[in-house]
Amino acid sequence: SLASRAPSSEALVSAREQCSRAARGVTRLGKRYGEVFQMRYALGYTEGEIARRTGLSLAAVKTRAHRAKLAARAACPD
Repeated sequence: SLASRAPSSEALVSAREQCSRAARGVTRLGKRYGEVFQMRYALGYTEGEIARRTGLSLAAVKTRAHRAKLAARAACPD
């Protein structure tokens, strides 16, 4: 049944806490990093699409996406 495949409430709380820590890690880098991170990893935009929408160079988008991903990972140790 669907209920048996649903994550436990503890797993949901843990996932929310992890997402919150990742968001704080990215936020520390600044608004533009958070914007690129969200567009790239939450909304699924390509780097080229992000560059066109934000006016950043493709190189800047790649750098910000990479740094934001590293910050998110660092904020969420395994």
